[in-house]
Amino acid sequence: METARIDQTEVHFLDKGQGPAILFVHGFPLDHSMWHHQIDALSSNHRVITPDLPGFGLSPLVSGSHQIELTPLSLAGIAKTLGGLLDHLIIDKVSFCGLSMGGYVGWQFWKLFPDRLDSLIASNTRAAADNETVMRARRINAQNARAEGIPKLADDMIPRLFSKTNLENKKEEVDRIRKIISQTNPETVAQASLAMAERPDATPWLSEIRVPTLFIAGSEDIITPSAEMRANAEQVSGAKFAEIQGAGHMSPMEQPQEFNRILSEFLGTAC
Repeated sequence: METARIDQTEVHFLDKGQGPAILFVHGFPLDHSMWHHQIDALSSNHRVITPDLPGFGLSPLVSGSHQIELTPLSLAGIAKTLGGLLDHLIIDKVSFCGLSMGGYVGWQFWKLFPDRLDSLIASNTRAAADNETVMRARRINAQNARAEGIPKLADDMIPRLFSKTNLENKKEEVDRIRKIISQTNPETVAQASLAMAERPDATPWLSEIRVPTLFIAGSEDIITPSAEMRANAEQVSGAKFAEIQGAGHMSPMEQPQEFNRILSEFLGTAC
């Protein structure tokens, strides 16, 4: 892992391979290692950048003297940090691949830096803002994280992240995610939960996107249903849509060979 100083924080990231750059942005509350299958497969033909977002993995929320004054996370702020990381790496344009919360960041990145995108990949994510029920649940999660820590967070989340079959058949991946979640800073969980609850509805933006775009859904994803992702894809001019059978919300980990095949095929035509 390498480190870059971006504004008030240090971003830890992996930079591997050569060729057209692809930026993989992890979901909540995970870190760059969720992309380990993609790092191995894509770095033979691409420059693969996988950061730990601020507060996640090895990246602190803020660093140095700013530790005392925690600045609330925002999805737009994360997107700006990623733009700063590309500046640090002297990378002009990337293909942006975000899963779940990483996809929410992707809409913000497109809004802020449309000229820096070769292509956009939205994996197991949605464009719509939260409804009142989900928004309320995120706010409760934030309160609980600050008051009680996150001992139950993994137990609550994992049954929703993986398909029922993969909960049994992919125990190594399930254990990997459980460990990542259990080690996440409770303040990060709180701030990220609130940032997602307050995010804007990106659905009206979809028709304005003019870069090659791919939507990847899991057939058994109960968090971002495949039908919703297909409907979003239909609003982006020329977008491609792929559904991965037998995958839940963590399709890059649940069905990595199929995910990588779809992604490689798309990148071969988009870049």
